[in-house]
Amino acid sequence: MFGYNSIGSSLNSVGWYSQMNNMKLIQALSKNNRSVSSVSSTGGLRSKLLNADSADFLKSYQNKMTDMMSKANALRSSNSQNALGNLSVRSSDSSKITVQAKYALKEKTSYAVNVKRLATEQMNFTKGFDGKKNDKMSGQLTISTNYRASAININIDSITGANNEEKLQKIADEVNRYKAGVSATVIDNDGKKMLAIYSDETGAGNAFNVSGSFAEQTGLDKAEQTAGDAEYTVAKEGSYSVQSYTSASNDIQLGGYRISATLKDVGESTVTVGQDASKTADAVKEMIDSYNSTLRFLDSNSNRGMGVLNQMKRMVRPPISERSMKTLGITANSDGTLSFDRTAFNKSMAKRPSLVNSLISGPNGLADGIYDDAKRGMNVSSASLTSGSLMDSRYSGASYMQSMGLSFGGTYSRSGILSMLNLNSVGALMNFYG
Repeated sequence: MFGYNSIGSSLNSVGWYSQMNNMKLIQALSKNNRSVSSVSSTGGLRSKLLNADSADFLKSYQNKMTDMMSKANALRSSNSQNALGNLSVRSSDSSKITVQAKYALKEKTSYAVNVKRLATEQMNFTKGFDGKKNDKMSGQLTISTNYRASAININIDSITGANNEEKLQKIADEVNRYKAGVSATVIDNDGKKMLAIYSDETGAGNAFNVSGSFAEQTGLDKAEQTAGDAEYTVAKEGSYSVQSYTSASNDIQLGGYRISATLKDVGESTVTVGQDASKTADAVKEMIDSYNSTLRFLDSNSNRGMGVLNQMKRMVRPPISERSMKTLGITANSDGTLSFDRTAFNKSMAKRPSLVNSLISGPNGLADGIYDDAKRGMNVSSASLTSGSLMDSRYSGASYMQSMGLSFGGTYSRSGILSMLNLNSVGALMNFYG
């Protein structure tokens, strides 16, 4: 292990080690659990240069500032990938049409949708039967569909059962056995049992025909509801034309297949592609949580050095005016932390989205203020952050640091690499810690 004299001599030499990233120094220091106890005939040093507790604190401090800076940067307008760029789609009336993004949305726009007719399936019903009685059922039942080249033929005379309900269920089972694009079931209607036959899918192309003496006797040959296509119009924002469409299904596509929509009822509604308020609220909450976590961390380490106290002093001042924060659903607590009301934020976003965006991401907005706090926190010197524990109290003065050619002042600064030039040889200090 090198003593003080050997360090002194190495400080006079300029080697390639002086260009090493300053973070390698901090990592090396933080991994060492031994005290520095080298004694030279000239220096007589008996202090611990940087103990494990201080090293852990510096790492935690850097992590807190980095996280806060990252969360704030996610909302800054200068960041092209900021969270406010996330788009979502919503319907003005979900009772008429529901929507969801199928692929990534590219532009803010809106679509005026007018549903004139819903796509329907065909439905045919028999008259009602007393389920507990055993009436005579006879004749033929023929069902023709587009799914089969030949029709379904059922001889009702061959159907037996203990009562009407059991007979109707056996007829339904026979229809379903063919898997011909239609299904049958027994339903209850005001205490009466009815055989219902319906097309498996909506659309005019899925219509079917029911005939035969049994169908005529029971009314099953008449459709209660016909199969039909959906009819609707779409007018995109900024377009002077209204496009008319038909669809065999109520599940349709908008915006070049990027939006999946379901028609629910006739009438008009507006489908809007705009800022994803939910994701924006999530990003704001994450930023506030990081800010509060950092402030509490500083408070719990306030006895370490003036650098910690100064950073706390910066952060307890609101990043923007309290009036502006109130618009965002944010309030300042007595301890300097911030509270976020998501409901209030959503109301403001719905009423004044441009103002909310400006207060969050605009120049000197909330994100910029918190980002600046984190950035300035990264520029605080290690010496001021750990002035009570970095060095033994007998050797904690600046003159002692300078006498060794050792400056931690640039550890978190932009010019940290220049500060390392004060060492001229980081390798010597690395050896000092084994």
